[in-house]
Amino acid sequence: MKKKLASVLVLLMLFSFSIATAGAFVPPGLEKKGGLPPGIQKRFLEDEQPTEEKKDALLKDEYRTKIESIDIETRRIAIKDGTAYIYLLVSDSAKIKVDGKSSSLEAFQKNDEVVLKLDKNNTIVEIHGENLEDRVVTIKEAIVKSINNSDREVVLLHDNKEVLYSVKDEAIIEIDGVKKLLKDIKVDMKVDVRVRRMEILEIKVTNEVKKYEGRLIAKYTDTDPILVLRIDGDNKIFSVKKSLDLSTIKVGDDVIIYVEKELVTSVTKK
Repeated sequence: MKKKLASVLVLLMLFSFSIATAGAFVPPGLEKKGGLPPGIQKRFLEDEQPTEEKKDALLKDEYRTKIESIDIETRRIAIKDGTAYIYLLVSDSAKIKVDGKSSSLEAFQKNDEVVLKLDKNNTIVEIHGENLEDRVVTIKEAIVKSINNSDREVVLLHDNKEVLYSVKDEAIIEIDGVKKLLKDIKVDMKVDVRVRRMEILEIKVTNEVKKYEGRLIAKYTDTDPILVLRIDGDNKIFSVKKSLDLSTIKVGDDVIIYVEKELVTSVTKK
């Protein structure tokens, strides 16, 4: 009997220990959450520590800054704030002024110093620029549409519009790095110009003419003339401008050719 009672007591003690252990067990991941499931724990914490709403605006309402880039079509301006670049939309109804006069977004370009005013949505509602009329603007790859040498005027096509400019008497004019005169500029030439207040200060023409030297190993003079030159052990094929006279060279000659826009425009014997 005593043995049976002792066994029962041992079983009761083991059972009590198991219950205590089970009550103290905390599922993995909840040790640092007070033993509560995350959702319940969150509600407790929110009840105990009400959060404060923060309504900090992304940007200030006014910036005196420099334009890092500008896209007229999408009406977006990039500025720099510290080390970060911020892209801002310009409102269709934005108030735009240059030197105190009403202007348009097209009047601005990269590196212009401006004052931008923003609304609560960080959209630009005002742009003010100063002393922009005196800056020098570079226009790349404009097409010459017409030239008036006597009045020193030229019409250039760029940004999908034709614009009349006057050419200053002291303007620098170069073709392939060689100094030239205004009369040397021809219609349909592609030019880079520097302009201030609608006056051209510089005109540069780069035809990108490439020079090749080699031995002529084949010549075809049909409707699509072709020259084949051996250059440094390799055979290279060149299409030829149809009006170019090839009668002065023959297969086996060492020649020099000039290529412009992927066409041979000139050829001579070495």
